[in-house]
Amino acid sequence: MNRLFQIVFFLLISPLTFAHDPGGNYLFIENKGQWPEDILFRSEVPSGYLFIKKTGLEYFFYDS
Repeated sequence: MNRLFQIVFFLLISPLTFAHDPGGNYLFIENKGQWPEDILFRSEVPSGYLFIKKTGLEYFFYDS
């Protein structure tokens, strides 16, 4: 149930988050030991990063 919620949440929020990029060209990089173990994938988003973690999604924003 929790995994299904995460997938549905991501599918609903991603068009809103990435709406400025009509091509939707975001690269998700698999964690192969370069980040903490609970991170599965990372993608660059405007002014930050999106981490897909074992427990959910985490955004990290910085002032560009």
